[in-house]
Amino acid sequence: MRLLVFFAVVLLLLGALRLGLELAVEDLVRRQMDALNLGRTAQFGSLDVDLPNRLGLRDLKLIDPEDGAVLATVDRLNINLALEWGAEYPAYVKTIEGRGGRVEVRTGTPSVLGVPLVRALVDLVGAIVDLIPEDEPGQAGAGPPPPLVLFHDVEVVVWSPSKPVMRYPCMEVDVLYNRETGATTANVTPLETGGKLTMVFRDGGLDELLLDDMLVGPALELMAGEGWGEDIASVFAPLGRVDLHVVGIMSDRASLGGELRDADLDAPGVPFPLHIERLTFQVDGDQLNIEPTRVEFPGGSASVFLTGSLDSLDISINIEDNAFHQSYLSLLPGWDQLSGLHCEDAGSFDLSLRLVFGAPGGRFRESDPEQRLAPRVSGGGGFHLEHAWLADPRIDVYDLMGRLTVSDDALRIAEVSATVAGGRVRATGDVGLEDGHFSLDLLAEDIDIEAAHDVIHPLGACGNDFAGWLSGSLEASGSIDDIMASKAKGSFRVFSGQFMESNLITSIFRRAAVDGGELREDQRLGAEFNIKQGHLNLETLAVDLGSLGLTGTGWIDQNGRISLELVLVRSLDGALGDVIGFLQNNLLVQVEVRGTLNQPDVRTYPVAVITRSLSQAVEFFARAFGEGEDG
Repeated sequence: MRLLVFFAVVLLLLGALRLGLELAVEDLVRRQMDALNLGRTAQFGSLDVDLPNRLGLRDLKLIDPEDGAVLATVDRLNINLALEWGAEYPAYVKTIEGRGGRVEVRTGTPSVLGVPLVRALVDLVGAIVDLIPEDEPGQAGAGPPPPLVLFHDVEVVVWSPSKPVMRYPCMEVDVLYNRETGATTANVTPLETGGKLTMVFRDGGLDELLLDDMLVGPALELMAGEGWGEDIASVFAPLGRVDLHVVGIMSDRASLGGELRDADLDAPGVPFPLHIERLTFQVDGDQLNIEPTRVEFPGGSASVFLTGSLDSLDISINIEDNAFHQSYLSLLPGWDQLSGLHCEDAGSFDLSLRLVFGAPGGRFRESDPEQRLAPRVSGGGGFHLEHAWLADPRIDVYDLMGRLTVSDDALRIAEVSATVAGGRVRATGDVGLEDGHFSLDLLAEDIDIEAAHDVIHPLGACGNDFAGWLSGSLEASGSIDDIMASKAKGSFRVFSGQFMESNLITSIFRRAAVDGGELREDQRLGAEFNIKQGHLNLETLAVDLGSLGLTGTGWIDQNGRISLELVLVRSLDGALGDVIGFLQNNLLVQVEVRGTLNQPDVRTYPVAVITRSLSQAVEFFARAFGEGEDG
């Protein structure tokens, strides 16, 4: 019996202690509210305390401090707390219950990001709003009720467990609820970086987002979510400040507009730094518009204009009187295959492209499985380089200009021209983007062979001691996948040439035991040819040295090996008219040449018969140079 009395006394003492503790907590809360001057805006009837896990409020009233009118009431609000105080930071979970339902606000461990806490505040707002009943009769004012300010000027300090002394920029947070529109607005102002982030929530989701003069890094950090903040802030910090207004996020016709200022782009993969002073953009539904802007880069700037939609994008770029750094060109697809072309810091460039998204990829895109849904590209552009050069072997190219067009199935070269070795070279053609087939027409005028010797010689077109001015044409076709299997045909003429000192000519004359006689100062050479499997096949060849000439056929490969069937004649002047009669009166000896251009193996034979190919070679010479032409 005494034991039962003892336990009863203990229970009474514990109950009294708990009651006293609850009264003490309630008194502490009331006095703290008075100290913070909250008594004019919020009152509660009673406080239920079940430390450390629960606090309960009954008959909570939110009061207009101006006239004392009750704005809203909550009959019962239970806040279940699970507080875990670590050595360096708090972690907490709040559960709010009321007549309107139940919601949990979980922030977990606060991070460097402000977003989790802002979301927690917004969730808390939504919970309170859901729990607030409609105004009772007689409590509503004559007009629409004013917005319910749920939080105001809250300085938020977010601690990082890894860096307890570091705080993400202190923020002022204003959260307002508009009873008339049902919208909850959260204004977040980072105190250290400036600017403002505004989020408007409707129907349980984010519907409107506004950034006003915010640094891009912190803005993205706020919106990114936990675990991304520091990386995003560091990568996008150089993007300067941004104004952004996104409306109708939850609708099918969302619109977005804004302006980016003082953006610096120097990210991995961008071979040169860019600076954008001001970039204004607008997205309305599926339409995109970026107003013309200047993009600055080392050595100059460019004008960029973009319009489009979610399905397509039009891009216009204009670079005037600025450098074409090698790094710029390296951005172009396939440029690595032309890595031997280098250029100086001079030139201009314009480009207009249309990108259509979601289209199946062509052959180039399909080569990379991840790019099979890359956009189709159409459009064109022009370029002008004052000076470029090919390396290994070196040849300088001046005044390189041209225009290109691209469509879904082909890249077309409208015309590309350049000054090379004192002459002019022009090219037109196209490349199939689906099958890789290409065709190219090349026209050369007055090329100095001696200046271009290092380029021409490896192709087997001439020997070391060879000079003159070359003009000609070339038609080539094939596949870019196997250039060496390409086919080509063309013709060329060389005026004012100096051929007599070449190993090939001197070897022929020495073997034929003839004197060169009186040589022309402007020796001439002409040929019709085709190229197959890397061989230059000379269908017709004619060389006019003055008192002597050579005609015939043969081939030269890319390593300089030769096989020629020639006839030595007294002269090619006067070859017009009766070609057969001309040959009968002027033939000297038949020449067979094997070996290489520099070390030819020459054999001579008496002329047995005038072949068709021999007469064709003489006819070609007559057409190419004309009777008595001096070059």
